[in-house]
Amino acid sequence: NRRLALELSREFDQSQFAAGLPAWETADILPFQSFVERLYEDALYSGGDHALPQLLTASQEQELWRSVIRTSAWGDSLLALAQTAADCRDAWMKAHQWRIDGALGQFPGGEDAAAFAEWAKEYARRCERQNLTDAARLTDAAAALLATASLRRPRVLVVHTWDVIPPQIRLFLHACAQHGIDLRESGPVALRGRTIRTALGSRREELHAAACWARSRVQDGCARIGVVVPELAARRKEVARVFGRVMDPGGVLPGAP
Repeated sequence: NRRLALELSREFDQSQFAAGLPAWETADILPFQSFVERLYEDALYSGGDHALPQLLTASQEQELWRSVIRTSAWGDSLLALAQTAADCRDAWMKAHQWRIDGALGQFPGGEDAAAFAEWAKEYARRCERQNLTDAARLTDAAAALLATASLRRPRVLVVHTWDVIPPQIRLFLHACAQHGIDLRESGPVALRGRTIRTALGSRREELHAAACWARSRVQDGCARIGVVVPELAARRKEVARVFGRVMDPGGVLPGAP
């Protein structure tokens, strides 16, 4: 992802600086999605004889999903249309990553599942009519482009990850190897740790316990501390408030900086 790419780039720059170099070439480190977008753009501007679909931007994808939902049988009954469109875009991406897009609508489910299956069919139809593609299907399109003679392919491709790689990306990497790209995998250094599971009564209590743990680690001199918060984007203000109160108790007093 983008955060990992930035961190790896920072570590590379630090290593070059520590080696005493006054200047160096920027490391070619990209999030995976940016890498396949670059392959698509290279093919688009290479002047080959292949006809490529137009790649939708994130906002264009969102608007297309909104249009599909708004004109459907469920359109008048939804209050949070924008959020529903965002959820559909995310589900569409996951369905393609895990190769279950062909099974949408084939299994019994609730009203939400039935609605999404209908929206997905209409979304796919509109994309096909207008020769459009999106982020969810770009990986498959890039895999097919690897056979293009005019495409600028990397000689070596290093995949750095600590997570499970979805089947869609695995197949893409397999195609890279088939087309002569020297494929290598790396990951973070494995560290031995001690795992403790603690059950708490609410999510607020979990946050407070995590903040207290993090403060104790700071006081012990730890330089790097990680706290994983599910649904962080939706809870960011709450997390900042709880951690701020624990890390800096005096900060909530009147007149405090």
